[in-house]
Amino acid sequence: MASTIEEIEDLIRQAVSTGYRGRLLERGIARSMIWVDGVLPEGAPGFANKLSYDLLSYGYSLLSLAIRLRELDGDDLLCRAAFEKSATAIMDVIQNGNPEDPERGFHRVLSASAYHLGRFSAKAFSLLHDDVEEEEENLSQIEKILSLLMLRQFDRLEISIMEWKASGIGSDTTISANLESEIDHLNEVTNTQNGPEEFGIESVEIPAIDLAITDNYLSAIFEFLFALETGNEKYLYGAIDRIQNSLTICGELNLLPQWWVLRITKHLLQDLWDSSFHKVIPLTPDQIHGADWSSLRWLFIASLFKRSKSEIDLWPLRIPDEPEHLLRFKVITCCDGT
Repeated sequence: MASTIEEIEDLIRQAVSTGYRGRLLERGIARSMIWVDGVLPEGAPGFANKLSYDLLSYGYSLLSLAIRLRELDGDDLLCRAAFEKSATAIMDVIQNGNPEDPERGFHRVLSASAYHLGRFSAKAFSLLHDDVEEEEENLSQIEKILSLLMLRQFDRLEISIMEWKASGIGSDTTISANLESEIDHLNEVTNTQNGPEEFGIESVEIPAIDLAITDNYLSAIFEFLFALETGNEKYLYGAIDRIQNSLTICGELNLLPQWWVLRITKHLLQDLWDSSFHKVIPLTPDQIHGADWSSLRWLFIASLFKRSKSEIDLWPLRIPDEPEHLLRFKVITCCDGT
């Protein structure tokens, strides 16, 4: 497995090169264009039976490489190219694909996440916006929350988290009580000397751990929302620490879907914070009305945060590449409504 920046960058360059693996991406795009609910029309060109498997294998492998390169602070442009290609590969499997595929919702969320991390926020938004409602039942709780985060629907996000917390389903007391009850029941059913260890203790423990991870994830997202609302960066790091703790557990227990969502979220939170108004709007501008700037800045950020679709950044503008004077001009024009 590649471990150095140079090795990872070399693998990514090969994977994003034109014609890689017999023009895999191009074949995926071509098939998705003529697919109808995962079925090819009569007279369609022949596509390999394993094309979907190859696309997903390529997409998730490249997504993992892109995240590793990002963590090692490698080439930013190469990293973005990897995120885009991985998202495209995953999307080609679900675009016009089988609507009954139980993993369809998961792939859509991960594809949108890859686009988002590659700074293709508009693609991520459009990919989720039209289908998040109809596929909501096919998503886990943390996948729904991640979708709402990318869609900037913070009002729904807060309601979902509060309803979960109010239900108590993920509380320590509830999980502990349910776990004891399930283990007692398993003991009665097995009625053997070895007890539940021999007959599927994991079937009891894993759902309990999943609930705990979900509850911790929602707490992390709520903490991040508080960071955005108050501008206090320590809550961002508190949220990321929560995510990292659950990520470690998922890695040890091979909880793959949860591991992917947590891994993506960890980087997404940092991205959203770095591009938020709290970071990009100057704190003390050198101008004649500087004395009023602090209160006006706070009012501007708070008003945008509370919209039905929160506007926490100058999305989808490429903030990091622009000079500060241009950024200030855009902030001023937004405030003026022109």
